[in-house]
Amino acid sequence: MKRRCAPISPVVVAYWLVPAQAERELFQTIIKILAGELDAPLFEPHLTLFSTSLEGVSPSRVLQGTKATPRKLRIRAVGVSALFTKTLFVRFAREAALDQLTERLQRKCGARVRPVADPHLSLCYKELPAATRKRLAAMIRLPLQEVAFDTLKVVRCAWPTRRAADVAGWQVLARQKLGRAKRKTG
Repeated sequence: MKRRCAPISPVVVAYWLVPAQAERELFQTIIKILAGELDAPLFEPHLTLFSTSLEGVSPSRVLQGTKATPRKLRIRAVGVSALFTKTLFVRFAREAALDQLTERLQRKCGARVRPVADPHLSLCYKELPAATRKRLAAMIRLPLQEVAFDTLKVVRCAWPTRRAADVAGWQVLARQKLGRAKRKTG
C-alpha cells in the first residue's frame, strides 16, 4: 500500500512590522481569547509588508542599516474575509511612509512586489462561516484610534499559510527595533 505524503508548501520570508509593546499586548490578548474560543492558532500580532523567496540577501543584512523610525498607523475598521490568514483583522489607512519603508526593504533584498494594498493586522486565523465572522467583527471595540509599530521582523513561513500547522512552523530569522524619531527643537 502506498503512503501518501502531505503536499509540501513553498517557503517564503515575510517582512513584518510589529506593534510597540502596549499595542502588541492588547492585540496578543485579543488573539489569545479568539484562539481559545474558536480553536484557532496563536500567532504574534503583525502587519505583513511583503513576502519574497528565500534566495538572495540574508534577512539580517536586509534589516542591518535600514533607517526607519517607529510609525503610527490610523485604524480604519475591523474587517473580515474568507481568507484563512485574514479571517478577522484590523484595517489601517495606507500611508506614504509605509510604502516607502516597504520599497526600501524590497530593494535591499531584491524583491519586486507591490506595496501593501490593504495594510492590516490579523486577529484570527480560522475558516468560519460568514455570519460568524461578521458577528465577531461587530463585537470588537478597540480602545485606540491608531497603532504604534516599532519593530521589523523577518519570518520564514509556508506560502500560502492555510492551516494551523503552517502557523506553528513560522520561524523568526531576523529582527530590528526601529530608531527613535528625532525631536523637533526651536
